[in-house]
Amino acid sequence: MPAHFGSEAHVALTLIRESRAVCPLYPVGGTSPGVARLPIRGNPLVRDVVPAWRLDAPVAQDVDDLCEQVAAGYLKLVEESEVYARWWREGGEAFALPSPCPVPDRLGR
Repeated sequence: MPAHFGSEAHVALTLIRESRAVCPLYPVGGTSPGVARLPIRGNPLVRDVVPAWRLDAPVAQDVDDLCEQVAAGYLKLVEESEVYARWWREGGEAFALPSPCPVPDRLGR
């Protein structure tokens, strides 16, 4: 079978289910029927979430609140996934939350 690359989860899950293939997945989300979700040792997949805003944007005054809402939503995803919740409890929290939400200096960096 030829190699295939795709970034759409539903396509990847169909290929996995039908071809008995393997695919690295982020731990959030549910497990599709016919697909086993198994943890990999360590932290092989990394995704940075980097909020950005203009200092003169209306949202700039609410950034701290927005960051708190994003963090709360992320933790809800953790709780909803058995695999992710286990990883989180076993040290993933320290890996996933290395620093608070960034705030740019007055030069916008």
